[in-house]
Amino acid sequence: MRCGRGISTCKPVVIHELCQTVGKSHTREFWALVEKQMPDWKRQHEVLERAAFGDMV
Repeated sequence: MRCGRGISTCKPVVIHELCQTVGKSHTREFWALVEKQMPDWKRQHEVLERAAFGDMV
């Protein structure tokens, strides 16, 4: 996978995908696992969306 914006934007994607090996759907338990691995996932998600979509978000 190539991340044009650097490792900081890749980390939340990688953690999200790894957590999906445990639970495929986006349940509360899934997001709890994501948060356990990356406590600031909400902020990271916002950064990733801005990197991908700019002002459209």
